Amino acid sequence: MVDLVYAGKAAEDVLLVFWHEDRFISSDVLDWWACDEVYRTKLSKGKNGFCAIKGGRSLVHDSPFVSIPYGRDMDSLYACSALLDCRGEYVVDTVCLHKQFASLEVRFRNMDSLGEDYSLELSSKVAGLYVPDLRPMHGDFLCSLKFCAESGAYRCRLPRQNGDSLELHLLKSGDGGLVDTIDLGGIIRGSGYDWQAEDLKDISLELDFARVEPETRIEIWDDISLGKIEY
Repeated sequence: MVDLVYAGKAAEDVLLVFWHEDRFISSDVLDWWACDEVYRTKLSKGKNGFCAIKGGRSLVHDSPFVSIPYGRDMDSLYACSALLDCRGEYVVDTVCLHKQFASLEVRFRNMDSLGEDYSLELSSKVAGLYVPDLRPMHGDFLCSLKFCAESGAYRCRLPRQNGDSLELHLLKSGDGGLVDTIDLGGIIRGSGYDWQAEDLKDISLELDFARVEPETRIEIWDDISLGKIEY
């Protein structure tokens, strides 16, 4: 018998997936309000595990992977996974969801000096995650950044990364011609950002086009502030 205790605010529509000996065996969508924050199930003895996921409505669930459709950014995904020691008769574990995405804001200084309208695209070699341990899944990722007139920033959500493959592409709005490619992965790595953190922090990036070579300044927010830039 396995009891999973939910830690944190009770939530709806949490996808719970179980596997046994590296084979997925069952899944359920839970309302933690309805089950008093405890979920009980029976599993075979041996090597078992579970993954809990909240969010990801636009993602593709194809066990054992959750992938991001090409052309879209990452969803606001919260998840956790763990192995279960089922050698005895009774096991208790905790479901504690963690933030699996980083909201990115890009602002420009002196962009008028370029004299044209531009758009931004972001590419990466991470296109989802592997459900059993939530590690990044290799694949082609591409999305457009959305401009928010209220904040004057371009925005998107990034999946957890396992390298420096993130690139920011500056394009002409008219014909989509490539103007410049910025090594965003290298900039983030140089800032000391931790892609291995349980809860990913949000990123604010500022580019100054007043110089011949754009000066980049990256700011890592100490506190996760989803309400500030999440869309």
